[in-house]
Amino acid sequence: MDKIAKSLECNYVYYPASIHTHYGKIFGNAVLTKMQISDSQKIVLPYQNPKNGQKHIAVRATIVINDYKVLVYSVHTETFWLSSRQRGVQLDYLVNNTGKESKYVIIGGDFNTMTPQSVVNLAKRFRRFGLERASNNAGPTVEIGGFRFAMDHIFARNMTVLETGVWSETKASDQSPLWAVLRFERQSYLQ
Repeated sequence: MDKIAKSLECNYVYYPASIHTHYGKIFGNAVLTKMQISDSQKIVLPYQNPKNGQKHIAVRATIVINDYKVLVYSVHTETFWLSSRQRGVQLDYLVNNTGKESKYVIIGGDFNTMTPQSVVNLAKRFRRFGLERASNNAGPTVEIGGFRFAMDHIFARNMTVLETGVWSETKASDQSPLWAVLRFERQSYLQ
């Protein structure tokens, strides 16, 4: 992670989640930014994978952009190995962590949504906390057996989406990087 951050001239925070059962190496989540990071936290999501015992996490960091403090999350939720109720508990645990007092929030990562309905349900759940799906028009991020899925998402609170997309020209992962350009809104969703 340090090598990647240095090559991009970014600040970062990284927390390990587990040891990969196939590769035997530590993996986790990170937040990279050109801005100042004022604090960070590892959030261990409830439940572990019943097949291999691995835990999933989110990394939370406060990014300072001019006079704005933005709560940023890098997330990786569990796959279909958990029941939909258990996956819902993971998501609720995550969004409850944002707190309604945080005006600007960005949550992005791998939510392992395999069906269009699971994407709709995810967006509804986050909307209850004032988080809109910024990556709504980005497109699928994964192709499995000729089928394409939107497994990765970006959500934002009090921000306007200027652009969003998927960069599919990569071989570094089985998932394509998802991106969004956001602008601060001035009004609070708590009015």
